[in-house]
Amino acid sequence: MVRQIQSVLEGIYGVSLPVSAEDFIINEQTLAALIEKKLVDASFARRRGALLVYAEDDTINISLYFQQRLYTLLEEKDTKWINLDDLCTAFEEISHFFHLIYFWERQRQTTQLELELLGEIDKFLLSFLLLVPAINEERIRLLRYKLFGQFSPIEGLSSQQWQRYYHSYRLAARYCSHLERQFLKRSCLEALFQEVRHFHRLPCSEKMSLIARF
Repeated sequence: MVRQIQSVLEGIYGVSLPVSAEDFIINEQTLAALIEKKLVDASFARRRGALLVYAEDDTINISLYFQQRLYTLLEEKDTKWINLDDLCTAFEEISHFFHLIYFWERQRQTTQLELELLGEIDKFLLSFLLLVPAINEERIRLLRYKLFGQFSPIEGLSSQQWQRYYHSYRLAARYCSHLERQFLKRSCLEALFQEVRHFHRLPCSEKMSLIARF
C-alpha cells in the first residue's frame, strides 16, 4: 500500500523518485530509541505517523514512522478495511516524504508550512483517486466535506504549530474547492494534473497568493 500511494503521487506530479518510502519506514521500537537518544522529540510517540528529519553523527537522516497497528494495515492489499482517518495519516506522511525528497533533489528550499499545505491537498487527491470508484459530483462533495468540514488538529500542539496547521488546512480547503469546481465536476483529470503540477512548481509565497485569488 505504501508503494501504491507513492506511485500515485508520482503519477499526479509527473516525477519518479530515486528512492522508495518503504525503505525509510521505522517502527515504534526504533522511534523509542531515537527519542531516548534525544534525536527526535518525545511528542512523536503520541502520533499515528510522522516524517522525521534529524541529525546523527553529522549526517541528516529521514525516517517515516507509523504506529505498528497502522503499518500492519498498510501492508494489506485492499484499502476497504481502513478508516479514512488512518488512511489520511498515511497519505499525509508519505506526501511529506515525497515532496521533501523532490525538493531536496533539486536543492530547493521548502518550509513546514509548504509541506503541510501540499500534504492536505494530497490527502484530497489521493482519497479521490484511490477511494472514489468513478467521478461522481456528490461523492466528491462529501469527500471534501469529510476532509475539510471541521478542523481537528493533533493534540498537544504549541501555539505556533497550531497556527501553521490551521493556516495550511484553510489554504488547502480553498484550493481543493477550486479543483473540484474547475476540474473534477467536469471530469477533466488531465487538466487537473496539469494545474496541480504548475501549482507544485510555484514558490510557497506564490502558492498562497494564487489561492487567495480563488
